[in-house]
Amino acid sequence: MKVCAISDTHGLHRELDIKESDILCIAGDISPLNIQGRKKPMLEWLYSDFIPWCESLPVNKIFLTPGNHELAISHMEPDVRELFENTKIEYLIDELSTYETYKIWGTPWCSIYGNWAYMKLPEFEEERFMRMPENLDILISHDPPYGACDICLQHPRGFYEHIGNPELTKVVKIKNPKIILCGHLHTGKSRETLFDNINVYNVSVVNEQYEIYREPKYLEI
Repeated sequence: MKVCAISDTHGLHRELDIKESDILCIAGDISPLNIQGRKKPMLEWLYSDFIPWCESLPVNKIFLTPGNHELAISHMEPDVRELFENTKIEYLIDELSTYETYKIWGTPWCSIYGNWAYMKLPEFEEERFMRMPENLDILISHDPPYGACDICLQHPRGFYEHIGNPELTKVVKIKNPKIILCGHLHTGKSRETLFDNINVYNVSVVNEQYEIYREPKYLEI
């Protein structure tokens, strides 16, 4: 199966060249910065821009997990799910889906940093992460796990240390997904290994200035 993976497009999705793939995995932060907290403009943007773009892509299925910039979306998820009905998009919040024989889980929760969407206390996050089944083929998580792809190599405020999600790392050690696709920390390393057997990919496509600087990630699994 050919997988294309992206994250943190922040409204710049049309600048990307998405090549033919079986599935596209989006690890959150699709919202344009100028409307990320405004419900009506966000619904209109999803309907008139984002969904038509998704439908035009040369992929069979799109698995979308939201991120912390989905401020408006997080408050109107029933409406968003209704918009996605009968499209290529499957919206995953602590949910399992499949493509052929491959198992895919999406989770949006992030360690608390400011007042953003899907940021909860560690106890809440651990309980949610524990809901994922064991031995997933793909885990789509907006936050990276602590210890892999979680150092902001270009952050202007100097976050040159591991700042990923400790609860996620604790749980994936138990659940053992084969691949983790994440974003959130724009300039984290594009690939690292966790516990010597879990391949972690930071698939954010923008830098710290919210400019496109990475191509979509392609994997064969």
